[in-house]
Amino acid sequence: MDEALKRLDEAYSLGEQELQHLLGEDLDQMAETAEQRNRLVKEALRVSTVELTEDNEAEFLEKVRRLERQHGMLFTEARKLHKRLREDLAKLKKENKRITAYHGAHRPTPLIRYHYLNKQS
Repeated sequence: MDEALKRLDEAYSLGEQELQHLLGEDLDQMAETAEQRNRLVKEALRVSTVELTEDNEAEFLEKVRRLERQHGMLFTEARKLHKRLREDLAKLKKENKRITAYHGAHRPTPLIRYHYLNKQS
């Protein structure tokens, strides 16, 4: 059971690193850290199902609850980043439309308006 508790502590530590990467908008590092944290939690749960006793059950549950609270914080920060990125994307789309409109406006008026000549005149 000590192994499971140790892995949960390591997962919590990785969660803190993941939060720092998320706040720093280093998404590649955040994803890598999240995968490591996920692997550690799965291993801890696998080990705990074999070795869980009444003596260490309370400590194990407290660590799981702590990870749950941390996951909530990570989720909240990820949603904030997602919202901010979505707003930035909308601004870029507006800017792109504006620039595209200027592209059509700067073309000079052609000297010959009619492409076909009237042969009767």
